[in-house]
Amino acid sequence: MELRHLRYFVAVAEEGHFGRAAARLHLSTPTLSQQVRVLEAEIGAPLLVRHPRGATLSAAGEALLPEARTALRAAEAAARDARRAAGLPDGALRIGLLTGAPDALVSRLNAILAEEAPDARALLIAGDTSHQLGLLERGELDIAILRAPVELSADSEQLELQRDELGVLMAASHPLTERERLSCPELSGQELIWFPRPKAPGFYDATLEALQRQGARLTIATGAMEVPSIAAALPLMPAAISLSTPRIANLFPGLAWRPLVGSPLTATIAAVWRKPTRQPALRALIRGLRGALRDGPWHDTG
Repeated sequence: MELRHLRYFVAVAEEGHFGRAAARLHLSTPTLSQQVRVLEAEIGAPLLVRHPRGATLSAAGEALLPEARTALRAAEAAARDARRAAGLPDGALRIGLLTGAPDALVSRLNAILAEEAPDARALLIAGDTSHQLGLLERGELDIAILRAPVELSADSEQLELQRDELGVLMAASHPLTERERLSCPELSGQELIWFPRPKAPGFYDATLEALQRQGARLTIATGAMEVPSIAAALPLMPAAISLSTPRIANLFPGLAWRPLVGSPLTATIAAVWRKPTRQPALRALIRGLRGALRDGPWHDTG
């Protein structure tokens, strides 16, 4: 029995209506109904009596409701006690930060948090996308900043923070640098050196599929590398290429970057969190992010 299912059940019981409970939980009504049915299947009996005006508790639901509330309170108390034992104040906001995230993005996050929740203490935990997502799913993070796209559970929500053009990174001596812009078919036959797929499988697969759709027939290097290693290796491999935003070429001498015609590739960073968002500092941060992104995702200024 999962705590999120108990939360969903309690919300419907308290609201007496699936639509109102769904709005409270930031879920769609069909998703909420489906998740409650999962709990009912596990219990083996209906917990709610559905009718045109809403929903009322069945006999099984009446018995479960006080125990469900007790379980949820106990889980929250356990998490609070664990944080205190770890030396974290109750207001600590655990933020998973994508390794290699642009400095400008980190500065924006810090500025928004300082404005919206000045008393909150941020605990930053660095890691790749898969690591961040795992921590979030286990309840060890409040919000994760990671590389999209990712597969999310039904009780998760995401907000796109930054979207940048992805182009071709190569040695300054590479023959393709003679062109100001490159088309995907011109990349065919090149050896692509890129990061290990397990670190961000959604982004990895979506990017390679987009290249293939656009006519690029690449050979994927057998040895995946981290960005600093790629930057060091490319000047020694004049027939190889990689993919990056323009910022990376500016950080490492001996490299060149070229955009792709039509900008068919993008690198997206998103914030992901679990619902409902009970922590005041997290709600404040999300509110501030939504306000800062009214005109659309940010772009790398570095």
